[in-house]
Amino acid sequence: MKKFGKVAVTAMALALLAGCSSGNGKGDKDGGTQATDSDGNKKYTAFMAVPGSEVPDDSRLNNAFAEEFGWRVKVSWLTGQTAKERIGVMVSGGEYPDIVDASDGRSAMIDAGAYIPLEDKLDDYPNLKVSGK
Repeated sequence: MKKFGKVAVTAMALALLAGCSSGNGKGDKDGGTQATDSDGNKKYTAFMAVPGSEVPDDSRLNNAFAEEFGWRVKVSWLTGQTAKERIGVMVSGGEYPDIVDASDGRSAMIDAGAYIPLEDKLDDYPNLKVSGK
């Protein structure tokens, strides 16, 4: 559980610092609205380019996120592929999770234009801006 907690914190940080587009910037698969579960919690997806095991949707950490913040994350991991291979599949398909730790496949994500620039969105979150800028 300690390892998953670190990964979850990393995933949250990645969500704030480097977003990914779904379908080459055309919004979510359901027409631009955020998917929600039956309880009204926002559902996010994440991919970590390291080996790991799937975590149940009703894990203590996901339940705590849902209770405190109103969202859940479905995290997937490398399973029998390298990071470059898995990212290559994402790039060729043009569909990406909400949060990606691309590891060795980062340059392929950049070349494909998969990352969303967040600079223009920082005005909405002044606590994330560097002082004096």
